[in-house]
Formats: sequence, structure tokens, C-alpha cells
Amino acid sequence: MKEDEKKIIFDKDKILTREDIFEGKERFHKEQAKLPFEEKIKILVKLQKIARSIKGKGIVWEIESLTPSPLSQGNEKYNEPQENDR
Repeated sequence: MKEDEKKIIFDKDKILTREDIFEGKERFHKEQAKLPFEEKIKILVKLQKIARSIKGKGIVWEIESLTPSPLSQGNEKYNEPQENDR
């Protein structure tokens, strides 16, 4: 049996091969690439919040949400970088 043909079992009823996993990953990345820029920024802010909660420090952008998104939490406001931040 080749390495790619080995089965990986998830939750007793879902069996995947390595090839299935990599194909799913590729599909996911293609779908993410099609997202509008604003949605990508909302996802980035959510990841920043997760990273800060784990590390206890870090930057989280504040953005003003123009359209509600299930990925955003609350009503954030984006701050433009100040002259001394550059």
C-alpha cells in the first residue's frame, strides 16, 4: 500500500486518504481566495484575537464593520496608522 493510499479515520464514520485531505485543502484555499477583501480582513482580525488570547499580547486591528459578518464580533473601528507609527 502506497503512503497516499493509507486511510485516516475521523469520528468512526469518516475515512479519508492523504490525497482526499490535500484536495480538500486545495479547495479550501481556492474558496478563500475568492472572498471579498473586506471579508479577508475580518478573518484576519479574528485570527489576531485568537493569537492575542493565546499569547496574552499582540496587535488586533479595530475595524468599522460596514456589513454584518458571522466572523466579526462586535462593532470595531479601524484606526489608520499615525505618522509616528510608520
